[in-house]
Amino acid sequence: MGIDLQFVDICGAADALDLSRTKDVIEESLRRLQSQGVDVARPIMVGDRMHDVEGAAVFGIPTVFAQWGYGSQEELVGAAAVADHSEDVMSMVRYQAGRKGGAV
Repeated sequence: MGIDLQFVDICGAADALDLSRTKDVIEESLRRLQSQGVDVARPIMVGDRMHDVEGAAVFGIPTVFAQWGYGSQEELVGAAAVADHSEDVMSMVRYQAGRKGGAV
């Protein structure tokens, strides 16, 4: 559907690459982005499971909890924000960028 064209990199769990834990996937994604010259000073994780929130926290990355995903209400503990719909995420990112003088 072409959504992949909106991303600089796509990284996910892969046993063959020893990326089975969310924190390992995030670490690999940050490494890939840095190697491509992307500024990773203020990343945001969008996730729908407690593993996403916990994995991002290892790196001090705030998580927007995706309510439309597979996780339950109990799993959003520790998330910086909660998004009810996918459209809400971009509004949150724009707001945060504006507060810190950054760009999206």
